[in-house]
Amino acid sequence: MSRSIQQILSQKSRRDRFLESMGLFGATTLGAGAMLGAGLYVLVGIAAAHAGPSLWISYLVTGALTYLTVLTFCELARRMPVSGGGYMYAYGQLGSFWGFMVGWHLAVGSVFACALYANGFAYYAIPFIFPEWNSIWVSRAMAACLVIILIALQLRGQNRSDVFQNILTWGNVLVLLFLVAVSIPHIKTANFTPAFPNGITGTGTAISIIYISFFGYQLIANNSEEIKNNTSTVPKAMLLSISTALFIYLAVAVISIGVIDFRQLAGSNAPLVLVASRSLGTGGMILIGLGGILASGAALNSTISSQGRQIFAMGRDRLLPQKAGTLSGSRRIPSTALAVGAFATVFVILAFDLDFIAKAANFALLFSMLPVSVALHRIYAAELEEKEIPLWRRMVPWAAFAANVCLMLTLDWHSLLFGGTLVAIGCMVYITYSYSSEKRGKAGFSVSLSEPESTSLLGVSERILVPMANPDTQESLFSISYALLPRHGGEIVALNVVKAGESARFRSVLQNPEQTLSAVHLMQRIREFSDEWNVNVRSVVRAARKTADGICHAAVEERCSALVMGWSTTQNAGPSELVEEIATRLNIDTVFAHFLDDGPFRRIGVSLGGWDNVPLMTRVAGALAEQHAAELFYFNIMPENFDRQHLHHARRIQMAAIDRHTSLVPYHTSVLHSDNALDAIVNKSRELDLLVVGTTKSGFLGQESIGSFSTMIAQKADCSVAIVRRAPALRRIMAPRFGDIENLIRK
Repeated sequence: MSRSIQQILSQKSRRDRFLESMGLFGATTLGAGAMLGAGLYVLVGIAAAHAGPSLWISYLVTGALTYLTVLTFCELARRMPVSGGGYMYAYGQLGSFWGFMVGWHLAVGSVFACALYANGFAYYAIPFIFPEWNSIWVSRAMAACLVIILIALQLRGQNRSDVFQNILTWGNVLVLLFLVAVSIPHIKTANFTPAFPNGITGTGTAISIIYISFFGYQLIANNSEEIKNNTSTVPKAMLLSISTALFIYLAVAVISIGVIDFRQLAGSNAPLVLVASRSLGTGGMILIGLGGILASGAALNSTISSQGRQIFAMGRDRLLPQKAGTLSGSRRIPSTALAVGAFATVFVILAFDLDFIAKAANFALLFSMLPVSVALHRIYAAELEEKEIPLWRRMVPWAAFAANVCLMLTLDWHSLLFGGTLVAIGCMVYITYSYSSEKRGKAGFSVSLSEPESTSLLGVSERILVPMANPDTQESLFSISYALLPRHGGEIVALNVVKAGESARFRSVLQNPEQTLSAVHLMQRIREFSDEWNVNVRSVVRAARKTADGICHAAVEERCSALVMGWSTTQNAGPSELVEEIATRLNIDTVFAHFLDDGPFRRIGVSLGGWDNVPLMTRVAGALAEQHAAELFYFNIMPENFDRQHLHHARRIQMAAIDRHTSLVPYHTSVLHSDNALDAIVNKSRELDLLVVGTTKSGFLGQESIGSFSTMIAQKADCSVAIVRRAPALRRIMAPRFGDIENLIRK
């Protein structure tokens, strides 16, 4: 059994890696497939409504500006050959906040881009499949179904998806080249005037609409870890794909404007059908219908694939839930990330119209490019101290930055308003989740030896964290934790923290049998407790630099509502730094147990002081008394010369304890008279096997500790002592879900 635990530790602590299965052709196909989709078959008409005959200029300018960003990506891809593209470039150079903001906007932009491509597929497919059902809701339903089908294909393995992508992409290229060739004789020069019917502003507005068509190069960078010789292949593939796409864009824009008056193009959701019909007659409609289906399918398939890698990279770095950063199956597929992206895409398809989808995607993708340019500038600035870098190369990131700012300024106020909202939501997600999650990820790494059992809609119904380090107190801690579980269920999270050196990698530590030997033995005993007591136990081993970090971060990650922990003290010293730090940082109910022996506890006493901890003290004492068939004693301390106020206070607290006493075990109440409360409690401890005392606490943002009075009781008592601290209600709700947000506020 111990060997199997070590095998689980070794297997689960391996870093997830993609298989390198894609060459230059496949990578170029990925980028070209994304670019040669809805940007032509759907957006040509929308853009023509604004640019008129200057549509080809809009494509030319957009392509030229995009080349600056592509050059930036090429340089960064050579230096950082990892999946995640722009997100990883910003994360590596600018830190977690800007990395998150880039990744957030790339992920959202990809969702809207997928929705655009899926809609494009539906617009071209419906006239051939369901011509009598040609309505907006039928189109949206078909688009949503296509997303689900492609996701299912992606989940079955990359090889199948690659073959499908090649057929879609290059079949589409052949259709477009054939359309250009047969349309040239039908071009009318009169259609090119007036060149700017809506002025330069119209040409600029068209740029803001079609920019999404040029974004496919980023998808190649997102899949970097799956590309062979990625440091050289990724830059080549990005340049080849953008060059191929720009050539076809210009050719199609020229023949579209030349063959059909731009006003007719503007009124069509499938503008290339008009061009093909004019050039080829009825056969042209069939040809372009096929091409539109191929193009939109290729763009959607490649963007869905890349979108999953984007979400995976953020999950791997803990800026999104850790589950999103895992790979599954022998083909190493980011299944969770793909499923999340697909769900979001279906929602966008059903909720928004095509024009908004295109503009929203453009803002998100444009915004994400700005920090990437700054990241490359920072690299150049650091390298200037060691070597000379040509001025033109140093100017590329700033030129790309300026180009993307100019493109953003072409967006209308609706798009900018959406963009501002998107930025605000991203900041909120980072502050409330990603900041603390990433911090925990950098401070340690956990491996669960079992899956969680007890969950509810808002999280775990009841989960108690029990750090295990000392075999001598293991059974007693388990006994207290078991007693605290509600009758309807719940779960114990048994934790062992393995210390990692300053330079050691957490995953490597958990793969080392010598460093995890103690943890394996402890978890073996926990499994025996679990079987013997018939209780759900989730065993977790966490590598961390500091034990306190390991315990506090595990409590948040496992969404625990309470902590039961052993501690030791000496006659002249307070609690250890470990216990004091945990008491200060952790905002959940806690029980710190100081054992003199292993029990059983036949006589349990509860020292009733302040009001705050009475509910948890009575719960702990009552549950343990019931488990050990013990007698229970509630007592107060009053001064020798007490007055009515003292008596009234003592009676109220005792009544509160009795009111919360739900156990069937017998209990007794008493009032001890002494001017020295500490001596009175210590004297009482000689009659007990276990003494339950509380701590004091401060306000919502105040620091909390065990307290000197409780510490002295534990030092001097003649029995085991359980020091109980009940967290305020708001903290108990926030702590399992928002992690270290309070520490961030304090900073």
